[in-house]
Amino acid sequence: MFWIFLSLVLVGVLLFWGLPTIAKLASFVSDFRNNGNLNNGPDDKLAPAPPVFSISQTATNSASFKLTGSGEPKAKLLLIHNEIQEEVKIEDNGSFSRDIILLDGENKFLGKVKDSAGNESQSSKEYKVLYDAVPPEIEILEPKDGQTFEGQNQKSLQIKVKSNEEATITVNSRIATQTQNNIYALTWSLIDGKNLLEILARDLAGNETKEETTVTFFP
Repeated sequence: MFWIFLSLVLVGVLLFWGLPTIAKLASFVSDFRNNGNLNNGPDDKLAPAPPVFSISQTATNSASFKLTGSGEPKAKLLLIHNEIQEEVKIEDNGSFSRDIILLDGENKFLGKVKDSAGNESQSSKEYKVLYDAVPPEIEILEPKDGQTFEGQNQKSLQIKVKSNEEATITVNSRIATQTQNNIYALTWSLIDGKNLLEILARDLAGNETKEETTVTFFP
């Protein structure tokens, strides 16, 4: 009888206090899910996170540039390109994309996110992209075109190339080493007879310049 009485008491407590409490908790959770989302109400004062740009290259020889990144879904990106601001829509999945026409030289990008309640994020970090469509200028300092070398002590040739900008210099596909003031050097072993040396300069933006020189070696 004692255990039957105790069971009836517990059922009564659950009916009169437990179920209403559970119902109130469920209602609170539902209200939070429906009304507690960020940036949905006029009382929202929480600033969104800054945008993140997906910029993998720092230099290009193409004026057309696709700027992509991510930010708070359904908000707006306040994009600043070289001090000029424009609004870009952030998609439902949080991504954004914008086709940009680059200006000659250095282009600077940064941005903020503005949500539907008018809150603005802090500025993103500044990104820089160099637009350069001019090929590098190079000068072959050593050897001179048509130069002749003779004897085993001249079989090893020192090649020196000067560029007007930082670049990757190759001689017959071998990479030269930068020494100073954009001067690049490479040691080349000559073969008997004529030696064609193809020098290729490729700058940071991908522009290329090619020069050739021919030297002759007699053993």
